[in-house]
Amino acid sequence: AIVLGVRQIDILGGEPLTYKHLEKFIEYFKNKVKNGFCGVVSNGSLITKTRARSLFNSGLDQISISLDGTTAKVNDANRGQGAFRQALIGLEDTVDVGIPLTIAYTITPFNTTNTPNLFSFVQNLGAKALSVQITEMLGRGKRTLSGINSFNRFEGLKAICKMYYKKPPLYTEVSTRSLFKEFLNHFLNAGLTLPDVRCDGG
Repeated sequence: AIVLGVRQIDILGGEPLTYKHLEKFIEYFKNKVKNGFCGVVSNGSLITKTRARSLFNSGLDQISISLDGTTAKVNDANRGQGAFRQALIGLEDTVDVGIPLTIAYTITPFNTTNTPNLFSFVQNLGAKALSVQITEMLGRGKRTLSGINSFNRFEGLKAICKMYYKKPPLYTEVSTRSLFKEFLNHFLNAGLTLPDVRCDGG
């Protein structure tokens, strides 16, 4: 990492918390790269008070927990029965030990009407940031959403616009930037341009 000039690592999966040496990896990176940043993306189901404390002690800088709704009914329609409850337990333990929390929210056909409630919900959870993306009709997503023909990226972008009727009370990022720009230009004649950057994320 030092030779390559890497300053930030985000660990995702699959589910990173299934890796038994995760804390050792984080400690190694943090010891080698002074002031380096290490984040983890998790579904929250394997986070306990003990594991949250262990992650905190390893030097973890931030954890993103995936939620796809502000209620169990909405979230679990996409993530499976009981996923909402497990994620809330995990994120509560995360916040309690002091690891900065981001909520990762994917817009799906199941939650577009739920999306405008997102800012207040996420803030009440104790999260420091919100990351929003729109589901892709690819891979597992394509199988899950088969038969739902009314949903496309514009439906997701409309939901994001409704969400922004309220001023964000916390840091928020929307992926992908380029499609959001096109949407605003098309419907609001915003005339936005974006600099050429390495990727469209965030």
